[in-house]
Formats: sequence, C-alpha cells, structure tokens
Amino acid sequence: MQAEAHFELSLHRDDEASRQSLIKRFGYDRKVDALAVLANLAWLRGCPDQARRLNLMSIAEARQLDHAVPLCVALAWASFNTYLTSPDDLETEALANELIDHAAKYAVESYHGFGLSIQALCRARRGEGDTASATLYRGLEKLSAARYGVFNWILQAEFARCTAVAGRPRRGLAVFERAKINLDDTQWYAPELRRIRGELALGNDEGLAVGRQYFLSALELSDRQASLSWALRAATSLAIAEKSAGRKEAAWRTLQATHAKFREGLETVDLRLAKQVLNGSYWRDSAINSIH
Repeated sequence: MQAEAHFELSLHRDDEASRQSLIKRFGYDRKVDALAVLANLAWLRGCPDQARRLNLMSIAEARQLDHAVPLCVALAWASFNTYLTSPDDLETEALANELIDHAAKYAVESYHGFGLSIQALCRARRGEGDTASATLYRGLEKLSAARYGVFNWILQAEFARCTAVAGRPRRGLAVFERAKINLDDTQWYAPELRRIRGELALGNDEGLAVGRQYFLSALELSDRQASLSWALRAATSLAIAEKSAGRKEAAWRTLQATHAKFREGLETVDLRLAKQVLNGSYWRDSAINSIH
C-alpha cells in the first residue's frame, strides 16, 4: 500500500527534536499517530499480528507523554483494530473504557464519542441491543459535534449487522438506511459497508442475487485497494451465500485463493471462519452471517 510506505518513511525520517517541539507546542505527536494508523493498514494488508504489535507500540509511546490527545489517538485506533480482529470483547472494551475515561477527563469530545461508539458495538455483539443503541447514538452525536464523523458510517453499519445477527434483521436494515450510507463511496472501509449491506439483503429476503452483487462489489473494491482483510470477509460471505453448484465452486475458489495469501494471524476469527467454510465444517444457523 502506498499510504503505508509513506507512513513508514515519515517515521524513519522524523527528527526527534522537531517531534518534541511539535508535541510541546500543540500537544500532538505524529509518531503515535503514524504507528496507530500503520496498525490499521497492516491489518488491512492481511498482517493482524503486525497490527497488534504496532497498536502496542503506539500506546506505549503515548503513555510516555504528558499530553491528552496522543493517548486518545492510540486507544481509539487500538480499540477499533482489536474489535476487528478479535471476538474477545473484554479486551476491546477495556481499551474503549480507558479511552472514554481519559477523553472525558480532558474534555476531548471527539475521542469520548469514539470510545462510546466502540463500547456500544461490544454491547451489541453480546445482544444488548437497546442499551447499545443509546450508547452508540450518544457517541455519534459527540463525534458529529466535534466534526469528526469519518468513522460514523462504519460504526453504524457494524451496529446494523450486530442488530441483524441478534435476530432483528429488519431493524438492522433500518439502522443501516437511517445512517444514509453512500455505497458508491470508496474510502478505506467502503468494502465492508458493501459486504454488510449484502448480509442485510440476505437477512431481509431481498434475494440472493442482490446479496451477491454487494459481495462481488465489496470484493472488487477490496482488490483495487489491496485490502486483503476486507476481501477475505467478502469472499467468505459470498462462499457461504451461494447455493448452486457452479457458483458455489467459483466462490469457494475465490475464498481459497484469498485465504492462501495470509501468512500470519491464522487463528484470528476471520481466518478461522474462512477455514471452516473451506473444509466444509461451517454450519450457517442464521440468515445473517456472523463474522464474529
């Protein structure tokens, strides 16, 4: 990824004196920021173990500084990345809870809102729908008020998916539509928006053809962006959804080829699910595929 190369170059060329001057003047640390974003890029590229190491490095760097924002940045990205890679909500919630407390203490409203939103997703994944909904929209309100809405669509889409998995597919679709998500958008998490919309289509009886188009669109965009982790999710959803022998075989081959590109993180939830689909041990017990 070109973005990853630029971030790595910035870390390599950064001058410690100018970095410390920036921290002292503005309370912002570009090293913590770069490490945190690199962690997400590493996950997208298909390197979840490397992503975890970068998350830990970012948090460690931030804890050494006597400033509010760097730790907010590190905890926000770490909580988001951990939510993506692990079904262990305790770890994700611990990061989100620390972010909420830290951001509230220093009145950093944007990151307070982000922490609340991640906390809400963990609750939604456990089936605590009503409590989670109130927390999510409180978090989104803070994010919007701070003009930091870049994550709003993926947060709402994932909440919609969790709602559907919990047995309320119509409500999940309503949450997605309420968010006014632009599925023609091509930002870094856009493939997952399309995949989730495909899962919601299947859960709301819009038909396999509709769901298939969303999954194929997610795969195409993932390939263009070199986002291997999003591609794996889309390929998994497609392989599970297909019914006819010919299409299922083609989807299986796509998933097999995508799975084979991973060299680490083979015990992460997404890769375990893909492996189950490939070896025939996966059993779908819901209209909505539960990636987690």
